[in-house]
Amino acid sequence: MATLYTIRNWSEKYENAGSRKVTGALDWFACPTKHDGLSYRRLMKRKDGMALYGAWIQIVAVAAKCEPRGVLQSEDGPLTAEDIAMKTGGDENTIINALQVFSSKEVPWLTGSTLPVRPDEVALQDRTVHNKTGQDRTSCTETAEPSSLPEPVP
Repeated sequence: MATLYTIRNWSEKYENAGSRKVTGALDWFACPTKHDGLSYRRLMKRKDGMALYGAWIQIVAVAAKCEPRGVLQSEDGPLTAEDIAMKTGGDENTIINALQVFSSKEVPWLTGSTLPVRPDEVALQDRTVHNKTGQDRTSCTETAEPSSLPEPVP
């Protein structure tokens, strides 16, 4: 079983007029500066709050390169903590902890959907969607090359 994580309210919080003009991967993202929300305060009360917040910024940076943006997936399926750690150079255990904390009720910044599929089945599903929609669903590009894909609908 794989978990597909999506950043909640991606479009409202991490996109702006400039980023919406960019198709494909972003090489930057808008970052909210609100530090008085309950979720943020709960996070900062934790002993590991600062480390988790650093992990959050790394997670968001990876999501900015995914297609659709804000969904932690690649052409092989959902990104794992190991994948995110490899992409960012971060600590895998911190990312594991971050994914759990950020999908909790206390700090609900991620939504997670459990997918009962293997990576090869995800690739098959992607091809099926491609055939039905005519759109390529490759994800998490490592370059900022423009894509011809339309903006995702939130």
